Amino acid sequence: IMATLLELFSRAKGTFRGMQYADTDGNRPRVDIFQPCVSLYGTTTPNHFYESLKSTQVMDGFLNRLIIFDIGNSMPEMQEPVTLEPPEPLIRYFKMVKSHIKSKQGHAADMNGTMDIPLHTVKISPEAKEYLRDYEKNIRKQMVEYRSTGTDALWSRAYEHSVKVAMIRAIGIDFKRPEVSLADVTWGCELVSNQIKTTVVDVVDRVADTEHERTLKSVLRHITRDGIAQSELTIKARAIPRDQRQKILKDLIDGGQVTMKRHKPKTGRPTTWYIRTQGNG
Repeated sequence: IMATLLELFSRAKGTFRGMQYADTDGNRPRVDIFQPCVSLYGTTTPNHFYESLKSTQVMDGFLNRLIIFDIGNSMPEMQEPVTLEPPEPLIRYFKMVKSHIKSKQGHAADMNGTMDIPLHTVKISPEAKEYLRDYEKNIRKQMVEYRSTGTDALWSRAYEHSVKVAMIRAIGIDFKRPEVSLADVTWGCELVSNQIKTTVVDVVDRVADTEHERTLKSVLRHITRDGIAQSELTIKARAIPRDQRQKILKDLIDGGQVTMKRHKPKTGRPTTWYIRTQGNG
């Protein structure tokens, strides 16, 4: 599945060749898909998603084909649906879009990928082009900056994502005479850049190739730049055996990711604090 998704990503103006079976009885003919436009929407928890990934998938082009939205600590309240039926204005809008596409492509045209249909170019304003040129230069700077974290590949498709998002926005505003404006590309580039930066933080903090690395990162996530008391860290990481936890803390200190400080109050027992020195904790 992953290999197919990688191939389909860049085939929107081409043809995806179907599987060719050896039998010739006609029961399983090859099915080709013209101009495949794959939209993949999925929801999950950060832990399950990132723990299923390996570092190779960060670099091999799979992860940078996705725009990942992390809601962070924003937890919207549950709402009771008024109706489960789609709004009538929305239905009318999509009927208008479909009718417009049919009129442009011809009434015989189908949109299920069974035939090759003419493509139409969406215009882009000179100001938007200039903005995208500057954005492309910025992407290259970001790739150099993030190379030390091993996440520079996540920026390699930022330009392509931004253009697609901007074009979708422009078509949504005026599907009959769309033109990508400066506002469209600004919105698209800022959206994509923000999501990539969030993804980079999650990849660095969560993606691991070994069980030891995964456990180490789970401990590191509890340690912030403001610091955490040893007693509190023990409670949060109590699922990890004491000996293993102490070894991990030593590795983090030796690696310069964490420092340990002892606080001696005027009264009471001294406390040990762990403070993060690298990363985004």
